[in-house]
Amino acid sequence: MNPLFLYACVFSFASVTLVWWLERRSGNGSERLIRFSLLLLLLMPALLCLPKWHILPAPSTVFPVMEAANQSTPQWLWWLWSIGMSLCVIRLCLSLYQLQRWEKNSRPVSDPVMLDALDSCAQHQGFTRSIDLRLLNDHAGPAACGWRKPIIYLPADSAKWSAETLRAVLLHEIGHHVSHDPLWRIISLLSRSLHWYNPFVSWLAKQLHHQSEVACDARVIHAGFRKENYAHILCDLAAHAPQSAMAMASPSGLEKRVRQLGKNISPIPRVWLVTWLVSLFLIALCVSILRPARDPGTPITPTSEDASLRLQADPFPVK
Repeated sequence: MNPLFLYACVFSFASVTLVWWLERRSGNGSERLIRFSLLLLLLMPALLCLPKWHILPAPSTVFPVMEAANQSTPQWLWWLWSIGMSLCVIRLCLSLYQLQRWEKNSRPVSDPVMLDALDSCAQHQGFTRSIDLRLLNDHAGPAACGWRKPIIYLPADSAKWSAETLRAVLLHEIGHHVSHDPLWRIISLLSRSLHWYNPFVSWLAKQLHHQSEVACDARVIHAGFRKENYAHILCDLAAHAPQSAMAMASPSGLEKRVRQLGKNISPIPRVWLVTWLVSLFLIALCVSILRPARDPGTPITPTSEDASLRLQADPFPVK
């Protein structure tokens, strides 16, 4: 089996276990831990190219996973992985193309009231970069896009929103740009494309999306919104205009997010966060470079190349 398939599964399982344990313990899976895990999974091919360090001898019965990684990868498995990754990359390219079409088919907001609300919300969130606020008729917004040029798309009916709803939506979407969520969304999609066969990576990507929404909801609450009022805004967007609230208040995750609003979730202390980040990096490094040294008493199994060379060798060489 190819080391990329095997060791990526080992590392992703460790990451999922850690995130799940933190959620069970404190109700917070830590968005930063999930981001770092997905980034390490994306860099896993480069980590596997590092020089290997052979540790103490170990028989294959003790480390069957390591022994399995030394076996050659079947050709059909390579083709299957390549086809799956190609389909995922094509899907990602189509999504990026769709974003370009959104920008082309949208129009900038000219309403001074909405622009003043945007400036006020950006100043409150401490976001100093210029944000392009645009209206898109055929889009299920609102949505924050663009990791180089921040853009916020609003549906055409957003002009009918109340001032409180507009402020809540803008605070939420600006929060995505403050956290660089568009960039991390691309990294998450690239990691899922590389490890499309791995259910643990898909789980991490879904958790990252949920954690980013919860973090932006917390920013809105910290801006002065009462939890009850903000929960009503989310429910109204999802109930009265489900297609125009797809990104911010999708019905699939709405109940879980509303329940999160009623909980006092304390962030992970910085010392523990750094400890977990370093631990994840060490796990990724260990599965990338550590290999068992073969027991000197264990006979080496000849490969197909060795057998071919032995058959072709001349048993009576000329001296």
